[in-house]
Formats: sequence, C-alpha cells, structure tokens
Amino acid sequence: FCVNLLYYGLSLHLYHLPGNTYLNFFIGSVVELAAYIIAYLILDRIGRKTVHLATMFASGIACLVVIVPVLFLPSEYSGLITVLAMIGKTTSSICYATLYIMTAELLPTVVRSSGFAFCSIFESFSAMTSPYIADLGRLMGGHLSQALPMIVFGSAALLAGILSIQLPETLGRDLPETIHDALVYERFVFIKMIISPVQLCLSPCTLENFLG
Repeated sequence: FCVNLLYYGLSLHLYHLPGNTYLNFFIGSVVELAAYIIAYLILDRIGRKTVHLATMFASGIACLVVIVPVLFLPSEYSGLITVLAMIGKTTSSICYATLYIMTAELLPTVVRSSGFAFCSIFESFSAMTSPYIADLGRLMGGHLSQALPMIVFGSAALLAGILSIQLPETLGRDLPETIHDALVYERFVFIKMIISPVQLCLSPCTLENFLG
C-alpha cells in the first residue's frame, strides 16, 4: 500500500512542483527509467531486502526534507524542492520494482497467485488515494501547500520501511513451496499476515493437502 502510494503520488505531484511542468515531467520520466536500470543492476548483488529498506528510507527522508526549503529558505531555493522530489521519485521507483520480485519470492507456491492478488487489492486502494493526497496542496494556503503532500508520502515511506525490517532476505534462498515452508521462514510475522486471509479462501481439505 505505502510503496504504491508513494510511487503514484510522487508521479502525480510532479505537476505541482516549482518550475516548468513539462520539464519536470520529462525529468521524472528519465529518472524512473534510470531507477529501473539501477534496480536491475543491484538486486542480484545487494539483495532484495537491503534495496527495499534503503530506497524506502531514502524516499521518506527526501520527501520530509522538503519542509526545509519550503519553510526556511527563500524562494530562490525553490529548485531544491524539485531536486528532493526527483530523489524521492528515483528511490520509490527502485522500491516499486523490487517489491514485485520480493513479494513473489516470499509467498509459497500453492497460494502465490492468490496472495499476489490479495496484495494487489491494497495496491489498488493506494492508487485510488494517491491523486487526492497529491492535490492536498490545492486545499492549503501558504507555504504548506507544496510541503503537505510530501509530508504524507514521506511519513508513509518511513512507516513502511520500519515495518519491512521484519521481512526476511529472499536472495539466494529456495522459494517456499507450501504454507508450512513459508511459516518457518525467518521472521515470518508479516508473511503470515498475508497468507492467513488467503487460507480462509481455501477449503479445509485443500488446505490440508497444501500443508501436508
């Protein structure tokens, strides 16, 4: 939810940044392409969890630091807001690409499709919410009009990063085949939170076969 909120929200917020709207959109597209290339190069070297945590915290910090140029620096430094937003856009795009791989590797084979669909439901909720958060600035007057959406996005990113610390590293590990394999995974607290609702959709006999 938080990763998708950050990814789509920052993409939509490009139109509210200082400077030329078309140039901001072009730069945002370039940094997103660069982010996917970076993700391709580092995911198999550094690991999914490390990349995910690093990019989540980097996105959150970049978004929250926007408060500094908005509230404490003169208007001549408005370009710094755009720079910080682009840093957040880059790191959130890397995290967005990482999350799909990491989610697929965390879920056991027997419920991977169902679990992925369950996660996609919350992803859709955040996609519906992000435009309204990106437009929060229109409802606010004064200096906070530019900073408020970034504060929301940054706070969500930091919260998601803290919660993701519980997740295990999946690089180089065998994919879990059954629900039992997933539950014995190192630090499976949040994996169990994803799998448990999926279990409710399975009949008792089918679930018994999967666990067996």
